[in-house]
Amino acid sequence: ATSESRPLKILQLLPNSQMEIIKDNLNVVSANLRDSGASVVSILAVMGAYRTGKSFFLDLLMRYLRTKMAKIQAEEERQAAVEAARAEATASGEEPLSPASVVAGSEEPAAPPSWPPPEDGWRFGAEGNAAQAPPAWLLEGDEHRISEGSSTGATGSGFEWRNGKDRCTEGIWLWSEPFVFTDKAGRKVALLLMDTQ
Repeated sequence: ATSESRPLKILQLLPNSQMEIIKDNLNVVSANLRDSGASVVSILAVMGAYRTGKSFFLDLLMRYLRTKMAKIQAEEERQAAVEAARAEATASGEEPLSPASVVAGSEEPAAPPSWPPPEDGWRFGAEGNAAQAPPAWLLEGDEHRISEGSSTGATGSGFEWRNGKDRCTEGIWLWSEPFVFTDKAGRKVALLLMDTQ
């Protein structure tokens, strides 16, 4: 797996309507899929006319997925700590601990993340948003920038996009690391984000 997630171009557009598949980048994505342990792969691709906000939308979606994955990982770590504490208590002949006593400062164990997420009532462009804060996931990462991939920013940790009339994305790009979720059947599903032009 790669050490840092990033967009990778997998198809390059060439002159005279020719295309080139960039096998090295496909190999990176393939290795990351294998390492994820997922048995199912889903690709979310955004397609449309150029300069219509596809990369910007994917960048926001990626921010949401990063936040979702961090919450899932935190819950999995919490559950592992509970199970380890219970096993230790049982092995030493003590009364098994409740989940709340294992996780400091917790009254009740956190509910597992749900999909789809609960409705929060906030929508872009909706009247009355001024009095209501945007959802927390939107402010995750860099709360001063709505998007990590803007070509005007210095971080470049998302799908690159820019305002104006000049196109930014050329070819087909995949995010190098899949977002892995467990579906209702218990299968690990790898979600890849694809940007196109």
